[in-house]
Amino acid sequence: MTELRPILERIGLLQYLECFVAEAFDTWEAVLEITESDLNSLNVKLGHRRKLQRAISDFKRQSGGQSPTLSRRKAPSVEDGYRSDVSASENKTNKKSDPGSSGTGSSSIKR
Repeated sequence: MTELRPILERIGLLQYLECFVAEAFDTWEAVLEITESDLNSLNVKLGHRRKLQRAISDFKRQSGGQSPTLSRRKAPSVEDGYRSDVSASENKTNKKSDPGSSGTGSSSIKR
């Protein structure tokens, strides 16, 4: 188990140590599993969340491993990307054939 204090100190977020420990995020391994809603509940400021998330991302990239939670998620497949491409082209087709659109200018199309 990796101690949390030196890591939070290195990334400039030592002020959250007591708060994290009180909520059972007492090791770096536990913090690797933290979610956005956890950070919200712990009142971590948005900029500080980004710093922490960047540190977690860098650590995972350097270690080459994923957390157990991430490995359980379904990885996006080629088919998933294909489906989103198909739905995007269908949306464009539907917008063109929409009887409510005037077709007089691009200002009438909303994203």
